[in-house]
Amino acid sequence: MYHLKLTLRSITPILMYGANKSKPELRATEFKGLMRFWWRAIKASDDIEALKKEEINIFGGITDTKGIKSKVKIFLDSKPGSDSIKNNLQEILRNNNNLAQDKIKSIEYLLYSAVINKYKPKLFGPNTQFDLIINSRCENAFKHAIAALWVLIFFGGVGSRSRRGGGNLYVEKVQGETYGLHFIPQANSSEELATWLKENFTIIKKIISPSHKSCTSYSNLNFSRFIVSSNNFDSFQEAMADIGARYKDFRFEHKNSISSGNLGLPVVHGIRIKKISKVIGKKGDIEFCRRASPLILKILNSQGKYYWMALRLTGEFLPKGAQLVWGNNYSKPSEENLDKFWNSLKKTNDNDADNLEYKLEYTLDPNLESKKVIKEKAQN
Repeated sequence: MYHLKLTLRSITPILMYGANKSKPELRATEFKGLMRFWWRAIKASDDIEALKKEEINIFGGITDTKGIKSKVKIFLDSKPGSDSIKNNLQEILRNNNNLAQDKIKSIEYLLYSAVINKYKPKLFGPNTQFDLIINSRCENAFKHAIAALWVLIFFGGVGSRSRRGGGNLYVEKVQGETYGLHFIPQANSSEELATWLKENFTIIKKIISPSHKSCTSYSNLNFSRFIVSSNNFDSFQEAMADIGARYKDFRFEHKNSISSGNLGLPVVHGIRIKKISKVIGKKGDIEFCRRASPLILKILNSQGKYYWMALRLTGEFLPKGAQLVWGNNYSKPSEENLDKFWNSLKKTNDNDADNLEYKLEYTLDPNLESKKVIKEKAQN
């Protein structure tokens, strides 16, 4: 039996629920679903049938003819007690006397669904501790699972608002085989942390063997770039307030721009939905109003210091033929505002060094069409 046990602690509040939406609940099924998402993102393959077959062979699922059991078992142990549950986000933020009102507002903007919900849902607070266990009798499936888990922890988050800093985690203790992956960063600077992330991602690529071609069918890590704040912060609140203020100010500055839909759909200012996306595809007229943002904002912890990180996923934002709709205005999907915000993140608000951009390197097929490759050079 191959075995890994991680003792995890939340950096930021976790908004995760089961059938009872009034009480937060950590669910192994959600962790597994997120691991599947990140496994696909690492694999980055447009061969959807082959991708699905390999994913089902590892994590289980249903084929055209039969159901296949998962080769990996995921458990949550030592689940948090009632003392980890907070009545609402305001209880976490407004009891911090050192946090200025404008910083509180910036954090609330990132986690807005926990604020505008009239029921003000309870949630798991920061420093919520629990154990996650992965078991498998298949070494290959086990290696793929822990690689996906690493990416979930350090590139993503869990629960609602996970693309805007919700449910970020760090690892306190590791028990079991990791195949060279390091789960506890020892970095003392932004540059060291970025290098640590890239080194571990190199190991992950060797485990999962991603495609050597560009992938546009879904959000993935092929050609992805990330930025880590050059400054570190003494608390997650300070780090989250910094990136939250940047995001909030940019959204308000461009609130009348239809291309802001590329930051995620629907676009919401206050509680009114402003924009939706209409898609005309091969199966007729298909309307949908949601698309997860290709931009992930999160908080990392290394050596007791906190950094914000921005990750830009690749892949087509909307299918061919899609249009963004706002009232009588129509527009093709555009990365204009996403590019503007991304470039703004590279600049600090003072005289400190700029926030550096890094690239997650993939080995490319030499015959790959150059027009499909992101040409902008990342600093590394």
